[in-house]
Amino acid sequence: MNMTSPSTPDQPGNTLGILRDIEKLKHQPVAGVPLDPKLALLRTWQSQRLARTYVRRPAGRPALPARCEFFLEDIYAARDFSQRDHDIEQMYDFMQRVFPASLIRPLKLTVELTDFIERGYKAFRHRSAAQPTRAPTAGG
Repeated sequence: MNMTSPSTPDQPGNTLGILRDIEKLKHQPVAGVPLDPKLALLRTWQSQRLARTYVRRPAGRPALPARCEFFLEDIYAARDFSQRDHDIEQMYDFMQRVFPASLIRPLKLTVELTDFIERGYKAFRHRSAAQPTRAPTAGG
């Protein structure tokens, strides 16, 4: 994801500039990318490991808190996230033109987390390119 500062509307509070920027937010379909089999294997392993960690909960507490579901479904799931990443980046680029930094800080942190994880996956793919596909060990 691109975290560079976008251009601002012509003047602070310029309604026409903001309206032009809103036009750019119309949904733009992004072509999905087939998920690398090694990456799918890693993401599946990560999801299963996270789920196992949080299944052992005290009686009466949900097995998987909502924050875990987020990681299982929206971070580690073995599927392509190209559309989601594009949409979040477009929304962030627009919001930082309109809202104060303190208001969009959670979105900024989400974008940074997604970028960090994607860089990690790219490093994993690079390192594993010459290695045969095999499941990670159960202990780690």
